[in-house]
Amino acid sequence: PLAEKSATMSLKKRFASVSECTENSEADVVLLLEPYMFYNAQLRVFHSEYIVRAYTSNGEPITRIKTEAQQLGELNVDASYFIEKSYTKAIDKAIKQLLVDKIFLATLDKKTKIKAGPICKSLDSLQLERLYY
Repeated sequence: PLAEKSATMSLKKRFASVSECTENSEADVVLLLEPYMFYNAQLRVFHSEYIVRAYTSNGEPITRIKTEAQQLGELNVDASYFIEKSYTKAIDKAIKQLLVDKIFLATLDKKTKIKAGPICKSLDSLQLERLYY
């Protein structure tokens, strides 16, 4: 939930319309976001990672971005605050890379709406890129 919240807020700041994929969704591009989190107790650092993959109407991937971020924080003092902050840093890095990705931007510029529901269902069945951080 914290990864979803930070991703949604960050994406909405930079793109006109962002929503979760549903059966009747229409979109120019479908993004698959894979968040990961690790906490280093000795150094008191939250390590977040996002793997972002963008897909077009035929389900073909057009880009893949992997970003990482760190946030100092205590696990026992409102950990959700530090986790969300770390995820936000990682997704912001990914968005910056998306904003300069020529293929991604060209796909958005076409403004070709696609039925995202079937693509999202097929993406749900994909194996995660990583099982553990």
